[in-house]
Amino acid sequence: MSGVVPDVTLNNGVEMPMLGFGVFQTPPEETRTPVEAALTAGYRHIDTAAAYLNEKQVGEALVNSGVPRSEVFVETKIWITDYGYDETLHGFDKSAGKLGLDQIDLLILHRRCRRTSARPRRPTGRLRRCSRTARSAPSASATSWSST
Repeated sequence: MSGVVPDVTLNNGVEMPMLGFGVFQTPPEETRTPVEAALTAGYRHIDTAAAYLNEKQVGEALVNSGVPRSEVFVETKIWITDYGYDETLHGFDKSAGKLGLDQIDLLILHRRCRRTSARPRRPTGRLRRCSRTARSAPSASATSWSST
C-alpha cells in the first residue's frame, strides 16, 4: 500500500504500512496541519482514536491532503464504553462519521494500562498482566470494518 515504507500482512490478509503517523495527545485544533504534512511527506498509515477527540480533524486532513483514500491506511480505536457487539457497531458509526469515511482499515478496542509510577520500569505485576492480556485477547486480531 505505501510504496516507501514496507507493509506487514495482518492475520486477515490486510496489508498495513509498518510505520504510521499517530495523533495521540494532539489537540483537535492542531491536528489537521501535521496530518496533512505527514501525508505530504509520504506517510500512508494514520493512527487515531475516539478517545483522542480529533477524528474529525484527521478526516478533514485526509480530504485536504489530496492523497487518494485508497492509498491511506486509517486506524482508529473504540473506547471501553463502546465494548460489546452492538456498542462496537455504534462506535464504528460514530468514528466513521467523524472521519468522513465509509471504511476504517483497522478498528481495535482501546484499552490503556495504568501505571502506578511515573518512572520507566520493566513490565512486572499489573503491567505485565495487561500486556499479556492484550496479546492473547481475541480482540487483538485485526479487522477491516466497512459500513457497506
